[in-house]
Amino acid sequence: MIFINYKLRKEGKLFFSGLLFFIYMHPACAGIESSVNNWVNAWTSQDIPIYLESYSQEFVPSKGLSREAWESERKIKLITPDYIKVTLSDIKVNQYSENLADVDFIQYYQSNTYTDEVKKQLSMQKIDNQWLIIEEKVITVDVEIKKLSSEQDPSDSNLSEIESKPNENASVIEEEVISKETVETVLEHWSDSWSAQDINTYLKTYAENF
Repeated sequence: MIFINYKLRKEGKLFFSGLLFFIYMHPACAGIESSVNNWVNAWTSQDIPIYLESYSQEFVPSKGLSREAWESERKIKLITPDYIKVTLSDIKVNQYSENLADVDFIQYYQSNTYTDEVKKQLSMQKIDNQWLIIEEKVITVDVEIKKLSSEQDPSDSNLSEIESKPNENASVIEEEVISKETVETVLEHWSDSWSAQDINTYLKTYAENF
């Protein structure tokens, strides 16, 4: 069995332009890096057809979604933001055989509505001389939801109040965390039910006086 482990040293970051510049790239993983580059470039340019072509027909979506539901979800997430920026760092390629490899990296995502930083792994397979994604896993995640308006974030005043009342810090922070988790959970249920075309669950995410 072939096993190749290369941690790539980069001269420039992979940014929303989708360009990669390397001090050194081993020929064995050049095709893999090219495919990852095309995937990011399609993502950041919000090019849906090219983005979806980066995934093998054998790709199995997470959360139990069908391929059709997953594609619908991805299309919405690609076209909704005004812009998308993606930066990859600490890229490491583990090639297990001539046609199979894992790519590990830190991914920083930013749009006008959402920002996160995740550690991710792409499992890739060489099919018809092209490296395609057969599995995509998020290992760890650090999420920040950005405000849609330019108004001052109300949480800023909350933070000032917390600093002025140290004895109440624990209870206030706990309430903030619970509130944020609740909002994120509702948004996730809304998105999942929409993608899965689950009408009952979808309608339950709306208030009765909506």
